[in-house]
Amino acid sequence: MRYLTDAEKRIELLEFRQRCTPDWDGLASLPDPAMVPYLLELNRIPGLCTLQSCSGHVAVDPRDGSEYITGGHLWLWSSRAMMKKFYSAALGLAQHPEIERLRILFQAHGREIVDIEFQGAAHGELATSMGIIIGFFTDCAGRDDEADLTK
Repeated sequence: MRYLTDAEKRIELLEFRQRCTPDWDGLASLPDPAMVPYLLELNRIPGLCTLQSCSGHVAVDPRDGSEYITGGHLWLWSSRAMMKKFYSAALGLAQHPEIERLRILFQAHGREIVDIEFQGAAHGELATSMGIIIGFFTDCAGRDDEADLTK
């Protein structure tokens, strides 16, 4: 399914809640603890669901041991209505200095995903970046652009 439906969002959120429990054994898929409060807020927005995230961190280059900073990232799955609103306003989001890159990913199984790279925890900008992203999607959810956006 290309766009998020209410039924699919319920399934994704159930899996998210399971991954947030202390006894979850799939360690590779645990949400980044610094991101959880922001993910909960994003997941409350109608027509939007988080799929993947990272707050950003300091990494080590295995070739020479030097350290470098990775930015944060989010993968968001959206309803058709939210995607239309996203496309009409995305340039405004991309112009924030804390937002490093916006991309649309088309996954093999049909999902259209918003991929956002931002200045995260290692840059000292996690709260600012996430505030911008949450505010953007909250504004999108509140806009009534066209009567046919529910299709």
